[in-house]
Amino acid sequence: MTTEQLARANEITKEIEILRDHAEQVERRTLNYKDELNNPVMSIGWNNMDSSLRLKPQFLPMPIDAQ
Repeated sequence: MTTEQLARANEITKEIEILRDHAEQVERRTLNYKDELNNPVMSIGWNNMDSSLRLKPQFLPMPIDAQ
């Protein structure tokens, strides 16, 4: 294996680790969404679609975008 191939392999390994960490963060956030969806909130009034009933998505930037 040449030094160029070895350097490229190390870069790919680092990218895989970054993406794996990002996927774990997304999975944890997704599991938290289930708790928000299963939390019924009663509202009295004409506006039944209160903002507390709607799921608020949170943006998780890809590690590549963060650079």
